[in-house]
This record gives sequence, C-alpha cells and structure tokens, in this order.
Amino acid sequence: MVPESRIIADLLLRGVDPPGWKQAIEVDNVLAKRSPTTASTKATLIRGRLRTLTPALWRLIRDGSKPVATHAVLAGTVNYSPLLGDFLELVLRPLFRRFEPNLKPQHWDRYLEDCRTRDPDMPAWSAATLETLRTRAFGMLAEAGYLSDARQRRLLPLRLAPEVALALKDAGQFETLRRLTVGAPDSESLGAVTGSSGEAGATGEAGASGAAGATWVAEASGVAGLTGAAGATGVASASGVGGPSEVGGPSEVAGATGVAGASG
Repeated sequence: MVPESRIIADLLLRGVDPPGWKQAIEVDNVLAKRSPTTASTKATLIRGRLRTLTPALWRLIRDGSKPVATHAVLAGTVNYSPLLGDFLELVLRPLFRRFEPNLKPQHWDRYLEDCRTRDPDMPAWSAATLETLRTRAFGMLAEAGYLSDARQRRLLPLRLAPEVALALKDAGQFETLRRLTVGAPDSESLGAVTGSSGEAGATGEAGASGAAGATWVAEASGVAGLTGAAGATGVASASGVGGPSEVGGPSEVAGATGVAGASG
C-alpha cells in the first residue's frame, strides 16, 4: 500500500498535468506494472483514495515514516470506502470495548449480512468475491496495526500516528479520525475528536452512519469502494467526503488494485 501511494502522492503534490500523469504512469511506468492499462487503473484508484485527503496528508504519505504513511493512506481508504469505515465503527470498536481477543471471519460475514438486512438493494456478490473482500480487509487491518497478523488476527490497540491525527483534525475530518481510533481507549479517542458527543451511538452505531444502505452502490462490479471499483463514485462516506469520480472499472473488483498492501 505505502510504496505506490508515496509515488502517487508525489505526483499530486507536484501538480502534474494530464499529459505528465500519462507520461509518468503509462510511459515511465513509475508503479512498475506489467502493462500500461494495469498501471493506469491502479494509479487512478490510489489517486481516488488520496484525493479525499489534504495536501498535508499527501506530504505525510510521501515523506513520512512507514507507520505514518500507512495510517495516512488508511485515512484515505476509510474516506473512500464507507464499507470499511463502517466496519471499523460498527464491528471493530465494540470488539475492543468487550476486550475480545481476536477478529474472526464470522465478524465480517455477519457485518455484511446485517448490511444486507438493512439494505435489500445491496449487490449480490459471489462467495469468491466475499472471501476476497474479507481477506483484503483483514490484510489491511493487519498492516495498519489493528491485528497481530492476517492469520491469527489478534486484536491490538492501535495508537494512531500523532502527525496523522493532527492533520485530520486540521482538515476537519473528525469522523475519519474517530474511526481510525477504534482501538484506542475511549478517553484518547474522544479527546482527539473535538466536538464529538463521546458516545458510540452518537456516531450512528445503530446504522445511521451509512452502513444501513448509503454505502451501497447498485453496481454489478460491486465492492462498494473497498477495492476502489467502479460504483464507488459519488458514494458519500460518514465523514462527509464524497467518492472521487476517477475510479477504475469492473475488471478491478476485489482485484490486486484494491486494498491496502494486499497487492504489495
């Protein structure tokens, strides 16, 4: 997740024009992909996530340490993917509060079932797509530091990089900040989010956060933005950041372009 995001953050900070973007991605192959099409699709997906962030966060991604850059990229992914953001708030936060030792596959599966109950228009994904989504989501959580690893999935309290927390506060992205601090003690989490009511339910834990339907797109490619597939465009996350318009197509569903680090 981080190496490629650093490259795209640099292009965004340098403000390259469309011809310069095409030259860097498709000709110079700065992402080291096997074909111009794959490079362009991957670059567009990463750009979509990063454009939900401010230039200050782009700088942290480009120049920060790996933990700092990883947390900044995760903030963009949470903005871009209501599916992931709601999972952090509605599932991971309660697990930490109950001192559950592990994140289990059933937690993800039940979360998607609950989403389908609340929103019958949720796309009907194949079993293979559902498994891929879960694998990539858990891999991202492990890379960010919420889990010990992607196999045992022992829950770990995550202390968000202070630089990222400050940049999110400066940007007014308080809901994103709250979601990223699901593993922190309540006092730390709520103290970081100025203006938060302090109670989990106030953020929409009962479904008002968007998991009850606003996160879904009626798109056959249908990964609701978790992998950055088509259909994530225009989807508003609970943080109020709209989905970017320049996203990849259905061929990228649950694919290697998708989730943090899973693609290497």
